Amino acid sequence: MRLLFLAVLLLASGDLRAKPITGSPLLPLPWKAPAGARELLNGNDLVGWAPVYASPCENTQQCWNISNGMLHLSGKPTGYLRTVESYAKFHLHAEWRWTGATKSGVNNSGIFIFVQEPDKVWPTSIQVQVKEGSSGDLIALGEMKFPQDCAGPIITKFEPSNEKSTGEWNSADIFCRPSSQSNGGKKDNSTSIDVFINGLHQNHLEMTSLEPGSIALQSEGSPVDFRNLWIQQP
Repeated sequence: MRLLFLAVLLLASGDLRAKPITGSPLLPLPWKAPAGARELLNGNDLVGWAPVYASPCENTQQCWNISNGMLHLSGKPTGYLRTVESYAKFHLHAEWRWTGATKSGVNNSGIFIFVQEPDKVWPTSIQVQVKEGSSGDLIALGEMKFPQDCAGPIITKFEPSNEKSTGEWNSADIFCRPSSQSNGGKKDNSTSIDVFINGLHQNHLEMTSLEPGSIALQSEGSPVDFRNLWIQQP
């Protein structure tokens, strides 16, 4: 019922950037995969995922490991883990926590959606920022282009930062749905993207053309854990 309530809010709100949704109908953490959802991490290994790093990862345990159902990324070397499968319309849920200090003093990671080939650092995709002070920002990477009415390759979040402290769990809920601004109701690749950080609506984007792509978790200098990574598709 809460997901249905959220969907109604999203569809009825019209211009979400002008009238951001401040309610929080999402479930509290930990939010395990509901019925009908697909878990992207099996808690044991990285079957279904492909590593892409800027330099060789000679000892994978030093780059990533899975224990107690969680995926741990060390942050080194720079790169990402991406799903082998591609996705188009979905609700993606992810929980993360930063686990240690970094040289820069700012914990940093990201969730990539609509990742396109070829694999490279960084790939053509849309990044949902998972960085202290900026979680919820949207960034166009590689050859990805945001609409002309956007000021540039970064769309800043609606509200002040609402991430939790190092060691505490955060959540990102990313909804990619058929756009309300589609071509006269005709079936196309128009997509409406909404991002919630810890239940707060932080961003909205309308894309007129998006090809299905992989989902990826970024390794960018900061140790980070991920859990309860699941996806629901229509």
